[in-house]
Amino acid sequence: MVTVATTSGELRELVERSLLHSAITFAARAQLNQQDKNGNPYIYHPIAVRNKVRDMGLSVEAQVAALLHDTLEDTSATSENIDRLFGLKVGHYVLTLSRISEETYMHYIQNIANVGPTYWEIPVIKMVD
Repeated sequence: MVTVATTSGELRELVERSLLHSAITFAARAQLNQQDKNGNPYIYHPIAVRNKVRDMGLSVEAQVAALLHDTLEDTSATSENIDRLFGLKVGHYVLTLSRISEETYMHYIQNIANVGPTYWEIPVIKMVD
């Protein structure tokens, strides 16, 4: 069945739902053979982070970033792919949430803490993570 939006609010909801579906699909494919320390599919973790972020009322971009937050560290996904598929704002969120292997943990946390008011959702996602 095809859903047709009749108002701008319904259209926005369809676009957001499609974006979230694409992000779950992207993350699940990227992390397909990964498991958490309990042997569960790793995708359960980013979905749990996304659900907490959603429940806190954060934007759809923040929810998408929550789903993708480990893909740059743990998979062959690139920031260019994420920018192209999900937009520059999501790409910035994910890149900031990703710890580059050469980066010290303290430097990583400082980068997250210093994002400024425009990107206030980034430290919130990290706290939920």
